[in-house]
Amino acid sequence: MASSASTRIWTRRLDPAAKAVLVPVRLVGPAGATEDALFVLDTGTPVTIIDQRMAAVVGLGEDRSEGLSRLWGPTGYDEGYRVRPSSMTLLGQSLTAHQIRCHHLSTGAGIDGLIGLDVLRLGRLTLDMPWGHVEFKWH
Repeated sequence: MASSASTRIWTRRLDPAAKAVLVPVRLVGPAGATEDALFVLDTGTPVTIIDQRMAAVVGLGEDRSEGLSRLWGPTGYDEGYRVRPSSMTLLGQSLTAHQIRCHHLSTGAGIDGLIGLDVLRLGRLTLDMPWGHVEFKWH
């Protein structure tokens, strides 16, 4: 749930030839550990995913698990776990106690996570690649 009642709009310019839309994310763990991360905006992912290595940095290890997470990926099923950061600031808004999934992501990808449809359903996404513009309007 969004922590602010006012409508917020997040916009960014991007290279029209970009292979991914990168979004800065600030994570706060249960003990207050804060870390800046880089996630990919992914309209093909049903849930928001954080790499297990980054989750551990902010105190969201398996000991904080709310249960198993089983996702289907290009190489088959991948098992992880579900957690709730104290807060997650992304796309210009902070979400509190929003459940995310922890899975292993390829270290070669250079990202810490994926922003999935669970977050994108909370607003309106406009992606105008020919003009190099992305906008997210929170509802």
